[in-house]
Amino acid sequence: MIARLMAIGTLIRLPNLLILVVAVYLYSFGILYPALISGQIVPLMGKKDFWLFLFIIICTSAGGYVLNDILDRNTDAINDKRQVIGSAITSKLAWLYYLFLALAPIPLVYSLGVEFDSQIYMPGYLAVVAILFLYNTILKRLPLLGNIVVAALCAFVILLPYLIEYQGLQQLQLSNQSSLLRATHITWVFTLFTFTTHLIREIIKDVEDLKGDAAAGFYTIPVVLGIQHTKTLILILEVILLFTILYWIVSSEYIAPYRFWHGLILIPVLLLIIYKSILASDPAFYTLLGHLLKVLMLAGLVSLYLLSL
Repeated sequence: MIARLMAIGTLIRLPNLLILVVAVYLYSFGILYPALISGQIVPLMGKKDFWLFLFIIICTSAGGYVLNDILDRNTDAINDKRQVIGSAITSKLAWLYYLFLALAPIPLVYSLGVEFDSQIYMPGYLAVVAILFLYNTILKRLPLLGNIVVAALCAFVILLPYLIEYQGLQQLQLSNQSSLLRATHITWVFTLFTFTTHLIREIIKDVEDLKGDAAAGFYTIPVVLGIQHTKTLILILEVILLFTILYWIVSSEYIAPYRFWHGLILIPVLLLIIYKSILASDPAFYTLLGHLLKVLMLAGLVSLYLLSL
């Protein structure tokens, strides 16, 4: 039983889901909702609605991970990756997990759409599920496009609570504009941070999977450009991210009380990633970079927590 649960946790990328849950929770209850309440505006999503929303996000993300493992069995075998499907979990059972994760949120999405009197919720959810399926079957085989799609979807998760509460935020402009400006500033900073870190990580994962992707006829960035040119692209993105964060730390008025701590949390990790990227010489080395990117994401969560104080 324990072995089966551990296998499911591996299949749905439980650590990634936990990072996602913490990020959305910290942003919503630490930044977004306090800004609305400061203008005496009741958030559209109550606590029950928020947890339903979070469950939908978890199911959608986990479903994408399961589908990825189902369709990547051949390339993962070539890349000597440990596979849960085919050992601890059968392929048929994995497909059942995927169908459950894709279909279970539908009544909840419909319920939220009716409650909030919005007709965009259901088409929006179905569009995300379709994009994830399209990514796993077609887009991931193409250079950069698949990487951008995944990074954009991850960033969209951070932006989504802001979009849901957009009407209330418009009212906030009249009652407490400074809170609106602060919430909007932090929203876009961390949306861009999420997009960039995930884009870098997705390209790094393509380098790790180079052998299998090339054998399967994929046209990922490392297959098309080679490892050295891909390494240059990764370094360019990392340096852009570094200078963007430095500019934000130095210039943003909204982080003044904790300016030093934001720098101490984020900059050393990013400098280490850049240093290791310079040294990287083969696909195996990029596994370490992938782990360091996760550390940077965790550092981003700590930074987000400081902003909520």
